[in-house]
Amino acid sequence: VCVPAHSCVLAALSPVLSRVLSTSPAPHPGQNRLLNLETVGSRVLLKLVRFLYTGEMEIKSQSEHEE
Repeated sequence: VCVPAHSCVLAALSPVLSRVLSTSPAPHPGQNRLLNLETVGSRVLLKLVRFLYTGEMEIKSQSEHEE
């Protein structure tokens, strides 16, 4: 799943993503950067990005909480 997000937002709000972004090559102007986060499922990734942008997270089940 691809989730569009601003690298400056991700880096500012997540130390882990800040490290990942600082070690990956910067894209050329007008191009997007693609991060491959294999250890994170698509549902969790969507919730994480939404949380970083809004500061809110909705967890509906125990399995979501554990992820």
